[in-house]
Amino acid sequence: MLACLCLASCGGLTEKWNRAKADDLISDAGEKFAANDFKGNVQLLTEAARIDPSNPRVWWKLCEGYQLTEEFDLAIAACHRNIDLRGDASDYNSLGLAYMAKHDYQNAALAFEKSVKQSPDRIFYSNFVWSLKCAHQFDKAVPAAQQLVELSAGDTSELTSALESLGAIFVELGQVDKANETFAKVHVADPKRNINTCRLKTDNKGDLSVECSDSPQVVKANRTPNP
Repeated sequence: MLACLCLASCGGLTEKWNRAKADDLISDAGEKFAANDFKGNVQLLTEAARIDPSNPRVWWKLCEGYQLTEEFDLAIAACHRNIDLRGDASDYNSLGLAYMAKHDYQNAALAFEKSVKQSPDRIFYSNFVWSLKCAHQFDKAVPAAQQLVELSAGDTSELTSALESLGAIFVELGQVDKANETFAKVHVADPKRNINTCRLKTDNKGDLSVECSDSPQVVKANRTPNP
């Protein structure tokens, strides 16, 4: 009995020591990250994962870190490990970003969809719409973009961006009347804007943008800060 209690106590102390050591390595990795030493960042995080493999924070940061070293399969694997350990909306958002970096838009959309189901946050919906447009899933993008418009109502800049995106989706679907109605709402939201039309456009780097008649607007991913 005493031996069992001793083993349990020692095991608990080991876990606490491993977590503390991993946290120190994560902190050091953050300094590498800030200095744009992305390989050094990954090396330290990998060591932290070896010491404390049940720490979701390590895997979340590795998910991002591997993307910056363009090791996308490792990034996706790290994201999945993080989801296995925790699996909240931010974790699925991170997975979606990893798939987007790999240009795997179908799986990105699936990940972002799980994110918005857990948390109907504007940032998560923006990424969901972005992935659906990249995947050419325009029919599915319409209700998601409409939800994004609702979530953006309190910010004029975000609202006009969401409306331009929705209008461009209607254009892609050939629904001209709905597109024009949406572009008119842009003018209502911001009288300085008088848009004739918006189209989705992909540049030579594969980056998607919403290009409107009065000004182009680049659609970028929205990351959430790591804890």
